[in-house]
Amino acid sequence: MLNPIIQACEQSYELHMVRPLYDLMSRHKLKLKNETFRSMIALSVKLKDFDGAYNILSDAEESGETSTVTLYNIIMAGYFREKNHNGAERVIAEMQSAGVKPDSETFSYLILNCDSEEKVSKYLDELQQDGIQMTKHAYMALINAYSRLGNFDMAKQVVLDNEISPKYLSEVKSALVGALASNGKVSDGLDLFDEIKQSGGCLEPKAAVALIEHIQTEGELDRLYQLLEELSEPSMWFDGCSRVLQYCVQHHHSDAAVDLLRQLKERSEMSTYMVVDQVFCQIWEMEPVNLDVGMELLRAVKELGLNVSRTSLDFLLSTCVKAKDSRRAQQIWEEYESSGLPHNVLTSFRMCQALFSSGQWRAARKLLRTIPKDDLHVRYLIDSCRTTYGRQGGKRSTVIRPSPEKTTTDKV
Repeated sequence: MLNPIIQACEQSYELHMVRPLYDLMSRHKLKLKNETFRSMIALSVKLKDFDGAYNILSDAEESGETSTVTLYNIIMAGYFREKNHNGAERVIAEMQSAGVKPDSETFSYLILNCDSEEKVSKYLDELQQDGIQMTKHAYMALINAYSRLGNFDMAKQVVLDNEISPKYLSEVKSALVGALASNGKVSDGLDLFDEIKQSGGCLEPKAAVALIEHIQTEGELDRLYQLLEELSEPSMWFDGCSRVLQYCVQHHHSDAAVDLLRQLKERSEMSTYMVVDQVFCQIWEMEPVNLDVGMELLRAVKELGLNVSRTSLDFLLSTCVKAKDSRRAQQIWEEYESSGLPHNVLTSFRMCQALFSSGQWRAARKLLRTIPKDDLHVRYLIDSCRTTYGRQGGKRSTVIRPSPEKTTTDKV
């Protein structure tokens, strides 16, 4: 009865339930299976309660009916996720003290997190001396370790090992593609991708997303579409598509961006809103400013029947401040009203900045006088704005980062 509850807690990240659940099992002196111990330790590690994880591990060892190397590995992986190498070394020491021999998973974690090639060689030698068979995860760990340490030749040599099982070769090669892309060797990753496709293989989704994420140069849109076709699983496709959309915005491929927005909406309208906000944030951050793309995407969002969020409009209005474009700022100002979004203090302040920055002094001062001045932060912003735009020759502007919940300022 308790195992499904434990699984549900793990899946829904109700991590705090691990302690009362384990106390309940202990009070009733339940004989736990290996899978139950594994789940309870995993929950404790995710909660960063390593002492609690060790306590459960001690109970598992006392039961004498379960293999504990897997449980040690879970704790070790948790320490590595926290960048706590001393904690990971403690796990090795505890294993040695308990007479528990490391397995391929143990060595995979150790190799993956090595800070030098000497340590990689050391652990690889120990693995071979202990007669442990190399698994696909061990090969992937080698690839990622060598790539992170900058030895790409050694990383490429790993996939040439004749001992790699043919059924795992595609996954291992995909790991190399992802490692190359993530460590600045995008062109090498693309070459290997072509090689995999020519041989009739498929690229693993994580590797495809890694390539999509790190392709930044102009002229690669067709490549990105090709990589997107490698993603059949919905969440991975959505991740990849949103990254290709951001590439289109960066390189001013408006038609392609609109097409991708349409595809996103067809698959998940609710999730599309988050991507739209990210895109308008990107437009605000771009140098130089490109309001044409922003206005075109705003029009596309409306034509697709999506509601325009306040966050998206805030980013667009702030982009108008950077562009010193009061005409388009006025269009966006009106868009708040047509979208049923009342103007608030920060919206009015951004509009004042857009008017001031484009030389519309009288209109800006008139709007500034309508802003309520009860809040200390608001008074600070108004004083700052008056100081900045007190004379027409001012060169600096105080730009509000588009976040309706905050009243902080960034100097740009």
